[in-house]
Amino acid sequence: MSGERPTQTQIVEQTWQEIRELMAELGKLAESDLAPEDYFREFLQRVVKALAAFGGAVWAKGGEGNVELQYQMQLEQSGLLEPGLPRQFHDQLLTQAMTSGETLLVPPFTGPAGNGQVGNPTEFSIIVGSIGKGADALGVVEIFKRGTSSPAAQRGYVQFVTQVCNQTADYFKSRKLRQMHQRSAFWQDLDEFTLALHVRLDLQTAAYVLANEGQRLVGCDRLTVLLDCSQTSRVEAISGQDSFDKRSNSVRLVQRLSDCVAAAGDPVWFIGDGEPLPPQIEQAVTDYVEQSHAKTLVVTPMFRRPKPAAQPPEKVAQAEEPQLVGVLVAEWYTTQPGNEELQQRLDAVGEHGALALANAWEYHKVFLLPVWKFLGELIYGSKWKRFAAGLAGVTTLVLLLTFIPSDFQLSATGSLQPLARRPAIAPLDGVVDKVKVQHGQVVAEKAELILMRSSPLKQEITRITGEMDTTETKRKALSSLPQQDLTPTERGQLAADIAELRKLLQGLEQQLELVHQQEEELIVRSPIAGQVTTWDVADLLNARPVKRGDMLLELAQLSGRWVLEVYMPEDRMGHILTAQGQLGPELPVTFYLATSPENQYKGYILDIAKTAELHETEGNSVRLQVAFDKETVQLGESLPLRPGAGVKVKVYCGRRALGYVLFHDFYEFFQREVLFRLP
Repeated sequence: MSGERPTQTQIVEQTWQEIRELMAELGKLAESDLAPEDYFREFLQRVVKALAAFGGAVWAKGGEGNVELQYQMQLEQSGLLEPGLPRQFHDQLLTQAMTSGETLLVPPFTGPAGNGQVGNPTEFSIIVGSIGKGADALGVVEIFKRGTSSPAAQRGYVQFVTQVCNQTADYFKSRKLRQMHQRSAFWQDLDEFTLALHVRLDLQTAAYVLANEGQRLVGCDRLTVLLDCSQTSRVEAISGQDSFDKRSNSVRLVQRLSDCVAAAGDPVWFIGDGEPLPPQIEQAVTDYVEQSHAKTLVVTPMFRRPKPAAQPPEKVAQAEEPQLVGVLVAEWYTTQPGNEELQQRLDAVGEHGALALANAWEYHKVFLLPVWKFLGELIYGSKWKRFAAGLAGVTTLVLLLTFIPSDFQLSATGSLQPLARRPAIAPLDGVVDKVKVQHGQVVAEKAELILMRSSPLKQEITRITGEMDTTETKRKALSSLPQQDLTPTERGQLAADIAELRKLLQGLEQQLELVHQQEEELIVRSPIAGQVTTWDVADLLNARPVKRGDMLLELAQLSGRWVLEVYMPEDRMGHILTAQGQLGPELPVTFYLATSPENQYKGYILDIAKTAELHETEGNSVRLQVAFDKETVQLGESLPLRPGAGVKVKVYCGRRALGYVLFHDFYEFFQREVLFRLP
């Protein structure tokens, strides 16, 4: 009947059914993927309830063979958490249970350990079961029960605790297998990630692979990659986005956040109402989270770290500092990630990402990279690739040389000269007797420069003077003869002789005057008012024999206008004359002084010589006179313009195709030496 009390058999059957259900529940719990603290809580609550115990605890094996508390219920009321002798007895009990691998039941208030026994200083009966045995022991399960019980019940408790310890060992084994599987899956994903990341040395591709594949590997909702560029960060890629607005508010805020974290150099974790952040970063994090609405945010700087093992031992201590490459910003919007493996994943992604981005950036900075890539295809590609690349390159080069215009300029050399300058010329053959000026001296017009002497002139003066004396003596002698003693005929003849001597004397005086005029010409005078530009005149001219027409020294008006005297090779004059017909006679000229090639000046052609002349260095050349503004070229009072200073000039002759500008000399040589010789 329904109102009858259950029999003893029914009670036992019901108890075993509850035990079977509890063990099945604990088995499912052991197979679950709960974290250790969550599993121990659920496990201990069920075991304590099933045994109607006062409380319990789960202890795990520590690194040094001791035990560490994982979870407890009512343990603080047993007094075993306080330091002292009871705590020591209790630790010995746990260690012995874990070492022996057996489940122990120790009555309350038992004495201290001795003769292989363990002590229990508490008022509870303690049931201690080992999770594993010996060296493989993982920890112990401890249960506290009040009061006494029959030996049969005690055996049941020991058996039950032994079984649940086995269930807990299964949890550890399952968890270890899951961790190994997850670790294996992680390493497989990491291999795929690194292969995709390092497959190309393109900066943008590396950044997008890092953002998208890194987001999958880390397990976040969004991963942003920023590059460190000249003291500021730049968003290079965002997972799940092919393009983004670089001027948007969220991009600007994440760049500011990245700058703050990069300056600090350490990762920053934001987990809702977690630990406070450094003040220099907190405001940047707050501003960005308000914009992005992320619940969890991890900002990790990426450093390219040196490899000391690849360096000589003596340089290991002098290894370079880690180089900041960029910053990773991982975000979660719905769930908060666990921190157990996340840091490991972020470190792996950041390390490989830093290496890939640094290598791509170094590759990106290679000078003339497209040219080297083209040459690489040309050299190392297949035969058809090399042929196609070569044909494309030659075609492109020809088109560029044909259709790209460039300034056509002809180069020549010359010297800087004052416009007003005159040479002092030797008027007669002679010897320089005295130089009355020196280099740099300013003289007036007609001022005496050089005194010369001429031996032939002195001899001529002596001869004429002697003839004059002889003639005068004869005239005086004839004039002193008495006239009364002479016949009329004789007097007439005497008068005629005296007249002839007078005419002869008069002619000699005229000759002497001409010779004195020539002697006066031996004084070389300045043709203009100016400055002596000839160096070391005295040493150059003293006692030097010169001929009529020889240039002795040069004078110039340095304060006046200056020009360039340019010697243009004769075979280039056709271009200049053609350019004058198209652009006008005053062709633009660019030049620089040999003493200051870093400064360039402007001028224009003032005059062109009508004839060519043989230049000592340029060969057959035509002299060009180039005018310029002296004030723009003046180097200062300490460095005035110097006559004869060397210059390099370029004469602008209009615009021509780039190929003609570069190879016109070769083209003209081909016309002159090849085409002209053809029949």
